[in-house]
Amino acid sequence: MDDALVAYNSGRVDGAAGLRDPRIAEDPEVGADYRVGLLDGRIAAFHLMAEIRKVLGVEGSLFEQPEGSLFEQPEGSLFEQPEGRLFEHPDDVSGA
Repeated sequence: MDDALVAYNSGRVDGAAGLRDPRIAEDPEVGADYRVGLLDGRIAAFHLMAEIRKVLGVEGSLFEQPEGSLFEQPEGSLFEQPEGRLFEHPDDVSGA
């Protein structure tokens, strides 16, 4: 019984992570428990992503970057300053 619970939990964790261990899945003793856990993990991950989309008000993929996204770097952003500097301080008189 303990082996079955461990296999189920391993399957659930792997399913939530989008992984599958074929060695455990094909094991004659605990493979069925692993596969059930795998399916439960995938379903849990699906529901989690659906809730995240709902909270964020996103339809479709969360990984698409629509025009005007917060992740786009505007021209003159902190990361594009000349001479490798992150920002220019108004009191900076070093001349560098």
